[in-house]
Amino acid sequence: MKINGYKFGHPVFGDHDYYDFGPQFNVEEFIQDGHLVIKSDEINFGANRKLEEMLLNGDARLIAEIYCTHTMYRKVFEQEYSYNISIPLDNLKNKVEALFLLVATKDIEGYSNPSVKEEAKHLEFYIEQGEALAYLGEYHFELDLIGTSLDSIIKIKAAEAPNTSDVNYSYIDDSITIELPRKKFEDLKMYVEDPDYQKLLISSLLQTALIHACYKLCGKDKEAYFEKQWARVLNVHWQNQEGESEYPNVDDIPPFVENILQKPTGLLLDTLAEMENRYKNNDIE
Repeated sequence: MKINGYKFGHPVFGDHDYYDFGPQFNVEEFIQDGHLVIKSDEINFGANRKLEEMLLNGDARLIAEIYCTHTMYRKVFEQEYSYNISIPLDNLKNKVEALFLLVATKDIEGYSNPSVKEEAKHLEFYIEQGEALAYLGEYHFELDLIGTSLDSIIKIKAAEAPNTSDVNYSYIDDSITIELPRKKFEDLKMYVEDPDYQKLLISSLLQTALIHACYKLCGKDKEAYFEKQWARVLNVHWQNQEGESEYPNVDDIPPFVENILQKPTGLLLDTLAEMENRYKNNDIE
């Protein structure tokens, strides 16, 4: 079996030259608190009890080799029974590649595995410490596509001050936070499942929040926001619109926000017209 151009001369679980079945392995990735998080459930070795026992008694260890060619970041993570890896986004850009393996933690003489194909059951191998015993897979994570939906960077919550009547927008965290007066927030929760009110919400609160965010990325203190997750997401959307600069300039902001919210002004007018028509039809009936 070849992994990254290297051919192993011993059985590697996941290699169909030696095994009729392979490990069941699922991995997920997401962005949280300025980090790329890579997680998995416990690996299912199926009928390969030998490797499962080696993992449990410490003769084998899970590793993940993570590398980013854009930033030259490269690191090997050792894990126990599943993967839970967190990497600061400052170390990464564009695409991240990951290789997941089970490796030997010591030299093993006369290694054999009863789960291999029948014709290889009599064979024994010398395994050096650090050599692969199972290949779980290679993955490519496109960072520009992870967590770039607008709902991943906008939070709406009740204001902490009980008597405030103002709507406040905060940009100091990784998410844009919209604070509503408590009564308004409770009212909003009643209507949030209604499609019409969802469209009105986009046309009012979200549009205003994003316009303010874009202006902050153009202002004199713009560098204070560049590492925020909401700024990264807006950068992705701007680049997808073939923006030549890193962020929209002042003149670009209105059409940019219109595009990423899918024409909220027209949506607002159409929704109001539909609601008015339904109201009139109900009166006629």
